[in-house]
Amino acid sequence: IIVIDDFSNDNFYPDSMLWKDNLVFVNRTYALNPITLGVATFDGLDQNGRPYNINLSTSDSQDADTLTSHHINMSLVDSAYFMFFYQPEGLGNDPQLSDSLILEFSSVDSAGNIVWERIWSSPGSDVHDFRKVVILFSDARYLVPEFQFRFRNLASVNGNYDHWNIDYVKLDEYTDPSDTSYLNDVSFSQNTPRILKRYR
Repeated sequence: IIVIDDFSNDNFYPDSMLWKDNLVFVNRTYALNPITLGVATFDGLDQNGRPYNINLSTSDSQDADTLTSHHINMSLVDSAYFMFFYQPEGLGNDPQLSDSLILEFSSVDSAGNIVWERIWSSPGSDVHDFRKVVILFSDARYLVPEFQFRFRNLASVNGNYDHWNIDYVKLDEYTDPSDTSYLNDVSFSQNTPRILKRYR
């Protein structure tokens, strides 16, 4: 496995070993029937829980949260897959049609500059169950020593609006269709109930 994160760490911020920024909210409360315990939630708030622009009177969609991976050496594989699960709204606020959740891969242009290419996106909608997204790729532009990927969202940035939850992000070498057909993992998906009443 090259990268895997189910956001089950008991922290408000993403794992700094995997991610280079901390703008999203890692939590166990915003998702509805998550794949595993813990999700990363995108909204209109910064890493301190404050609106990006509280003085903005319009609800037009603006750049909001970003979740960017560290550099990943992809030069040792011939084919790879990127998989994740996503859910709009959850137990929060529904993103509007003009809002988006976006996935981008990094590449290098002819001048040697890093550019971000949109690989996948979803417009806002009402809540639905987590949906799986699988992207297979063997393009030499991405199978490089310093590959990166990032999620970002467009949202109303004057408050806690337009929520997206992502869960179980996985990047690995692709060898067989079974790699992406099911999750071969045993994990909690809900908080465990209390087993003691009067004692602790």
